[in-house]
Amino acid sequence: AYGYRFVNRKTYVNVLEQAAELWKAAAPRIKKIIDNHRSGVAQKMKSDVLQGLTYLATRRGDSTEDAAFFTKHPIYNNNILDGLETLFQSYVNSEDPKKLSRIRIDDINAFHAFCVLCLRHTVGVMTWKMQHRRKAISEFFSVTDEALALVILENNAHVWKTMAQG
Repeated sequence: AYGYRFVNRKTYVNVLEQAAELWKAAAPRIKKIIDNHRSGVAQKMKSDVLQGLTYLATRRGDSTEDAAFFTKHPIYNNNILDGLETLFQSYVNSEDPKKLSRIRIDDINAFHAFCVLCLRHTVGVMTWKMQHRRKAISEFFSVTDEALALVILENNAHVWKTMAQG
């Protein structure tokens, strides 16, 4: 019979019932892990994006400040800062609700900034460090990872921009 596993001559165990019982027992812990992960992703994204936005709003252009900032925050370079600026000017502030989801196609610098500052937090630091230079992002980021990062960015971008401007 489908969904049953033979245990011995007289006993069959419903595998689906066992799976449901295991899920009921584990669900609260799994939900807590997922919620903690999502919360951590949002906090890390906020930190990285705010550093860049604050720098863009206050000090960009002074070469000594640039060197000090790039030394202190090695994930940033001029391309990332340009992409972040484009990301917020063209995509986040857009009236078109679907424009942010087309970032991958429209602007490579903005998408690169999105990957480095936002998307990398959805897979974890070690995965990012080991994979981002060797593989295409489609090989280690799922569509769900990208969607989560887009939603977090879209929901928080206006607050982060206001915080960065002081």
